[in-house]
Amino acid sequence: MLKRFSMGLKAATPKRLEYFSVAIGAEAVQSATEIRRELRDLIIFQLVPLEEDELGDDAQLVDDVLDSLGIAELAIFIEDHIARPLSESEDTRATFATINSIVEFITKNR
Repeated sequence: MLKRFSMGLKAATPKRLEYFSVAIGAEAVQSATEIRRELRDLIIFQLVPLEEDELGDDAQLVDDVLDSLGIAELAIFIEDHIARPLSESEDTRATFATINSIVEFITKNR
C-alpha cells in the first residue's frame, strides 16, 4: 500500500493554524484542524454573519448561534465527512452542540 505524508500551511489570516494532511493510497484524510477550519468557514461565511473571533469552538451552536436550517446544513456537513447518513441515535443535541463536538464526532466516525 502506497503511503504518502504531506504538510501544508494555510495562511489566509494570521489566526489560521497550520494544517496537516495525510494521504493513504489515493484518498486524503483531513485532520481535525482542517475539519474545524472548514466547519468554522461554513458557519461564519454561509450560515451566520459573524466575525472570526465572535465564534468560539465551545460556543453552544444549537441554542445560541444557529437556527433549524443551520442545523440541517451541519447535518449535511457531518454526513459528507463520515460518508453516510446520520442515524437517529446520532442526530442529537450533543452531536451538534459545539464546533469541538462536531469535529470530535466526525473524527471518531469516519
